[in-house]
Amino acid sequence: MSVSIILSADTLPTNDSVSRSESIDFADNSKETDIPKSSEADESDLNKKRNPAFIKQYFQKFLHNSVENLKGFTEKIKTLRHYGVKLIVLLVSVTVIIATLVFYMQKQDRVRFLTTTRLSVMDKEVQRACRLIERKFTDRSLTPEVVCGELVTGEAFLQALFKKELGMSIEDFTNQVRINRARIILNRNREADTDELVYETGFKDTEEFLNAFNKITGVSFESFRNSIRMETEVI
Repeated sequence: MSVSIILSADTLPTNDSVSRSESIDFADNSKETDIPKSSEADESDLNKKRNPAFIKQYFQKFLHNSVENLKGFTEKIKTLRHYGVKLIVLLVSVTVIIATLVFYMQKQDRVRFLTTTRLSVMDKEVQRACRLIERKFTDRSLTPEVVCGELVTGEAFLQALFKKELGMSIEDFTNQVRINRARIILNRNREADTDELVYETGFKDTEEFLNAFNKITGVSFESFRNSIRMETEVI
């Protein structure tokens, strides 16, 4: 018995459907093949990271970067220290310059009146002060303030005049007058008592007298007395 099978045109595969089926199958096959490849790559990277050589290389690179950063930080500290030292030197220099300028300005203020138009006035003031000191040097209370009060003049003004004209202060000139008086007394009486000399010359005490004598004559009082004794014996 024969069976006849009738196929309609809709049931027969066309070329387009065949090509679409093949493309779908190819896409599905590609997806199936891609999944294992991705898994294998991840597993390969994981195994690589677990490799001791990789870990050693990683830490070496980390240490190298740390050392480089530390070197950079050290260089920055050295640079800051270098500029810090320069800044300190600059500040010290500026301070010294300012102090010098202040001192110079104060000095100028003190002697600003020392002009050529007042030379005659200076000479007269110094002469008056010298005569006053030579008259009253035995007075223990004779001080620059007392001298200026007697002359009705400023102490700074008179001190500057003495420095200009005589090269010494009022105190130094007073002590010089007193020591000259002591030398005159010693030349007359080489055995003169020290307390007597102190009283006759206007010094406050023996220590002040001896210090002034050594400063002005350049020798001690006893050495000067011995030299006078030797000169007297030779004569």
